[in-house]
Order: sequence, then structure tokens, then C-alpha cells
Amino acid sequence: DLMLFHAQHLDVPEEKIEQARAILPFVVEALEHEPSPYADYLRSELQELAERSDDYLFHEFLELVNDPVYFADFIADARAVGLDYLADTDLPSMFAGNMPDGTASRLFEVEDIVATEQYMDFIRNRRFRCTLLVRADGATRRTLATTDVERFLLATDLRPLGAWSGDDSPLGFGATEPAITVYDPVSKAALCILAEQRGDPMAYTALVEAVAARCGIDDAGAVRLRLDEELNLLRLVFAGVVQLHSSPPPCITAVAERPMVTALVRDQLAQGDPVTTQRHQVITLDPFESALAALLDGSRTLAEIHETMLAEFRAGRFVFDQKAEDDDLRASVCRLCDVVLERLAAAALLV
Repeated sequence: DLMLFHAQHLDVPEEKIEQARAILPFVVEALEHEPSPYADYLRSELQELAERSDDYLFHEFLELVNDPVYFADFIADARAVGLDYLADTDLPSMFAGNMPDGTASRLFEVEDIVATEQYMDFIRNRRFRCTLLVRADGATRRTLATTDVERFLLATDLRPLGAWSGDDSPLGFGATEPAITVYDPVSKAALCILAEQRGDPMAYTALVEAVAARCGIDDAGAVRLRLDEELNLLRLVFAGVVQLHSSPPPCITAVAERPMVTALVRDQLAQGDPVTTQRHQVITLDPFESALAALLDGSRTLAEIHETMLAEFRAGRFVFDQKAEDDDLRASVCRLCDVVLERLAAAALLV
């Protein structure tokens, strides 16, 4: 409201954005020595706004028509025209079990799914939803079985924080700290194999075969039972550590001789924006990654990409921490380019 009020006399979008941003430091300065919870909340909000792009700021806060509604009210409007709530596209956001135990137990007592979702929105201060609606006269099955995951491709961003072993010793999975710790050798093998795919979705049947081979188990049914019940892949989906896919994303996970990103990504890089992967994730690249990715239109070979980025270092636009001789510089730049290309492939940016 403050930004709208401050920029209300302007019609040109660029000027409205400029003035909306100009008022934010004014509020920050006014709250500099204010210790109240309200001031802390505003400081947090203002910091987030300062990091947002101009297009987000304009369309989210400066549009003339901007009438937010609570989720429960939206569903009431949908039901009035013969539609009903199916689910959110972000499955983990729907699962009350991701809340603290006490909160989760209270939410599980609520029998109305719309009310449950609304309570969780209040608790999380959730502002955006990607809600799926269906015809109200159709049958909706809300009870999921652990075996339902068998119809999908599976992927994970977790990485094992150690080596797999065929005993019951603990193995953590995460980025740098364990997000989960697994003891069952079959479950550990499954997560290690998914991690080895570098985010590339794997069919459930292929996962079962790979786990059986690694663990030396002849009975595929026994492996399925362990994955569905012991590891409980469905629970990991709701926890957000395993993702489901109905089909493989249109990307490649190996670096081609003439690597390429999409035209959308190149345009986003030209605008200085975060980029959208082929898994529909938005990520931010560092300056070197951005400069290299901008070259990937499919017309340059790996050797040509190496030479172009080497010229960037020689021109002083990028530097290593320690000064290197030219031969060492060439080798270092080539290695860095190859590492970044592998990283772009793992992030589903190469096509």
C-alpha cells in the first residue's frame, strides 16, 4: 500500500518502479532503532522486496487490479461454479506431517481438507498457491497408498554424505548436513542410486532392478516391499526430498560437443534475471556461470567455449585468487569451464 500510495501519480511503469523502490530506504531508516516485533517483520519484508526483480515488484505490488483472497474463499467461489479442490502442485506443502509434531496432530484432527490447508497458510504466512481444481461432480480419491509411487519416475537432489555399505550402519543424505539418515541397506542403496542420476528422473522399475543388483537380491518383490514400506518413498515425496515425474524433462545430463541452453535461458541471462531450468525450477547463476551459459547456443564447440572464456580472464573480467602463468591459466580456465558445464547439465539447463 505504501508503494502504491507513493507512486500513484505516475503512469509510466519504469517510473512507478523507481519511486516504489525509492520509498523503501525511507522506511528502513525510520525503523533503524525500533526494537518491536512489527519493526522486525517490516525489516524482513523490506529486505525481501529489495532483492526482488523489477518485473516481480511491478506485477505483484503495483498493479491497479490486485485483489488477494484467502484460499478458503477462493475454493468457495470455485464450488459455486461447479469446481472443487484437488491438490496443490507442490505436494510437500499439503502434508501436515511436515509441521512440528504437536501442530501436525492437531491438524490431522481437522476433517475438512480446505480448512486444514487454510490453517497451514496462516501458520506459514503463505502468499502464493498453485491450486489444481477439478469438476465437483467427479470422484476424488484422497487416500494415497505407498505403492502409488510405482507409477512415476523418481528423482532426488540429495547426495550421500558417505559411502554405501550393505549393513545397518547410518548414512546421511543432504547437501552438506544430513537432511535424513538411513540405516536399512536397501533404502541406502535406493537413495544412492537416485543421487547418482544427478536429478535425472528414474523409473521405479529401473530403480528396483538397480537396487536388487547392488544389494545382491534376486527377489524384486522383496526390494519393492522394502522401498515402499521400510524407506517409504511416498513419505519422502511429501517431505520434499524425492520428486515425482510423469515423464522425463526435455534436457540432457551429459555435456555435448556443442552444448546448448534454451533461448529462454539466454534471454533471461541477457536481462540479468535468474534462469528457469527444464525441471521448471528457478535458479541464480554466478557471474562466471552466467557468462559461460550465455555462449551456449549450440554453435560453439567445447574448445571454442574454452578459448572465449580464456579471453575473458586475459582481459581481466574474471580472475583467479592466485596469479597464474599463461599455460597454467589456460588449463585452469578449461577445467573451470568443464566443471561449470557439468553443473549446468546437473541443473537441467542443457538441451
